[in-house]
This record gives sequence, C-alpha cells and structure tokens, in this order.
Amino acid sequence: MRMDARDALFLYLERENVTQSFVTSFVFFPTESGAPAPGREDIVEWLSERLEALPTLRDRVIRVPFDLAVPRLCRDVEFDIGRHLVFHDIDDWDSLREVVPELISRRMDPEHPQWRIHIAQDVRGVMGRSDSATVVMMQFHHSIADGQESVRVAKHLFSSVPAHVNGALSPPVESVPSAAALAVRAAVSVPWVLGRFLWSLRTIAVGKRRVREEIARGGYTRGEHASFTAPFTGALGERRRFDCMFLSFPEVKKVRSSLGHVTINDIFLAIVSLGLSYYLSEREWSTPHSLGATVPVSIRRIGPAKTAHNQFVVCGVDLHTDVSDPIERVRLIHDSAANSIATAKSPGNILIFSALASVPGFVFKKSVALIGRRQHNNPVTSFHTSISSVPKGEGDWRLGDAQAVGCFGVISLEGISGVGHTIDTLGDSATINITVDPDLFPDVERYRELLEVAWNDIRTAASAVAAESSAQ
Repeated sequence: MRMDARDALFLYLERENVTQSFVTSFVFFPTESGAPAPGREDIVEWLSERLEALPTLRDRVIRVPFDLAVPRLCRDVEFDIGRHLVFHDIDDWDSLREVVPELISRRMDPEHPQWRIHIAQDVRGVMGRSDSATVVMMQFHHSIADGQESVRVAKHLFSSVPAHVNGALSPPVESVPSAAALAVRAAVSVPWVLGRFLWSLRTIAVGKRRVREEIARGGYTRGEHASFTAPFTGALGERRRFDCMFLSFPEVKKVRSSLGHVTINDIFLAIVSLGLSYYLSEREWSTPHSLGATVPVSIRRIGPAKTAHNQFVVCGVDLHTDVSDPIERVRLIHDSAANSIATAKSPGNILIFSALASVPGFVFKKSVALIGRRQHNNPVTSFHTSISSVPKGEGDWRLGDAQAVGCFGVISLEGISGVGHTIDTLGDSATINITVDPDLFPDVERYRELLEVAWNDIRTAASAVAAESSAQ
C-alpha cells in the first residue's frame, strides 16, 4: 500500500541534523500512597496487549530509490515488540532531561516500524515530587504520526480496558519489493507523476485566486511579518538540550476567564512571548522587529487528506515581543492567531495545501535542500521559533495501578530556529516544553526560569484586571 503523500513529506524533510521524530512522555505515579510502581514485566505485558490492537504500528516504510515515487507501507514480517520497548536506567529528573533530547538525535532503524517506547522506572524529582515516577516516552517519526495521532495511540495504550482499533489503514502482509523492482516501476510512472505535478501548479494558481477573493470579501487580512535574523537563528548543529516548565492548568483557565475573549492557547503563546523578551533582554540581545512563531493547526475535519496521519497546516503568529504591557500583548497575540488560523483554514489556502500531495519526492527534497542552503547562508526568517499544542483530552491514562498525572515532550528542531516549544496538558497539569540547539540558544535552564517569571507576571496582571472588573 502506498503511503499518503502528505506523510511522505516528512521523510523528505530530514536533513543531517533534523531527524523528524518527536517524543511525548507520560509521568505515572501509583494511585495509592506507598503502593508499588508497576514492574518491568507488568509494563511489557500491559503495553504488548494493547499494541496488538494497533496494526498500523506494525508497518514499515519502504522508500523508492531516488524518491521517484511515494514510499510503500508493508507489514514488518520480522516485527518484534521487544525491539520497540526500550528500558533505561535513569535515577533522577536531571539525568532524564539529558537522555530525552538524545532520543530524537538517533535515527530509528529504517528496516522496521518507525516508533519506539522508552521506559524509565523509579525516577526521582519528576514534576518536583519526592516520590519515584515511572516515565513512558513515546517516540514517533513524523511520517507515521502527528501530535493528534500520537494522542490517539497513547489513549489506547493507557486505557484501563484494551479496545479494538480499526486497522483499515494497515496493509495486508505482502512481500517487500526489491529496490530494483521499485525503481523500475517508479521510473515507468515518472511521466505521469510529472504531469500530475504540473496539473497541481494549476490548482495552486486557482487557490491563490480564491485567496485574493477571500481577502477582498474581508474574510481575513494578509498577515505581514517582518523577516530578519534573530540572535538564536542559524545553521542547526548536532546537539540538543531540553527543559520544561510545569504549571497548573486550572490557573491557566482562570487567567483566560479573567481576560475574556482570548483562548487557552493565547495564554501559552503569551508566556513564551514574554519569556523570550526577558531572555533577550537579560542577554542584551535585540531584534529590529517583533518575533514571530509558527503554530500548527489541525485540519482533521476540513482537510483533503482523510488517510493521512498528518493533518495540520502551519500558521504564522506575531508574538508582539515589542509590546511591554502583558495583557495588551495577550490580546494582540489573540488577534494575530485568530487571523492566521482563519487564513490557513480558508477554502483557498486549503486548496493550495492539497496540491502538496502532487509534488514528487525528488522535487520536494531538492527544493528543501536549496532553501536550507539559502537560509544557512543568510538566516533571515519571519518566524523565529515554533509553538505546538496538542491537548491530551479525556482518557483513563493508566499503567496498571499507576495514574498519569503529567506529560512532557521534545521535538526535532526545524529550519534555522535554535529553540522550539510544545505545550502539553493532561488533567490539572500543563507543561511548556523547550527544545534548543545550545550553540544557538544557550542556557535553557535560565530560559525556563524566565518563562516562570513571565507566567507570574501574566497572572499578576490578569488578577489586577479581574479585581478592576469586580470593582466596577
């Protein structure tokens, strides 16, 4: 079975220091104080039983030589769950923070399905707690899962009762074609592939015309973001560092309610925005304009790719780092995000996005390489960091008799940005995760502290707004 072309794009986006994998981690504590944590054999049995009902996780990716055609998905006849469950001997939170970014730096074996589950037992100091945690870290290559797909898998793995999951997207067992056979078959189809690509250019032209019409009708405005080199943009190196900030999700909701007419995500964007401002100021770094951020937005109910695991578009949001008042900053970020989301989800832009499926892999790879070289020579961009949020939603979130009380994660940095963020929410816990290239963005620990300062400043300002409203 052919891989969806939109998923295949993430294989073509790989570069020397960009692996296109991400890790989402769940923190488990026993439900009763003093109760034993799940043992190794219990964990293996629990996960194995639930993985049986996820047939797509048995599929390996077979790439076509020279990427002349979309890769194929074939059942891994040598599938061994033991190959995908990796136990780590990690004692404490600081040691875990060192290990997590190493996971995404290692490429997974292309001969087998592109996922791993890493487990660390008896880890002290996680989420500031003195008792030991069991941490389960789910690693996916982006070609087989986006954030929401990873949540779907996690809900199944951490469900109290295993449930059957439809395996319609999983191909039947078939022999793996040889590289020569794949190349010959792809070469024969190249004229058709190029013809389809040329037709997609017409689709893009139609989409652009619709976008102009949508703007003329006032559906949204064309966001203008200044392009410039930020102090932490440049060619990505090999090393990555990770840290995260845990905060109370009910407190975030309280701030949102105090301000009104903003979203939960706006609050998280504002925390990152203010934290970056404090970090730049403390290091005596300056920027000529406000920083911008890329923000993925799901199009699962409106997108053209019903079979793709990746169903999102990337928006550009002005972080308004040139605005001093925290509350004004939150509201301006809300306006920028709302306009950007309306733009990305408009019929014209969705039509343009749909044309990506027709871009041949070898053309896409060449384009990415050319853009990469140009950016490395001149690291100018409109969007200087990334901020991705995927709520975990309702679920059992159990591992035997242990309960997940929080989560965190790390991502593969993109483009020329030396810092990226993801937002996790689970129950009453929220997390702002930070992944950095330490050569471009040094001292991630200090940045995390400044995010905490930013959050306190936003809470204080929101409390003042609420008090003023109550007094009127």
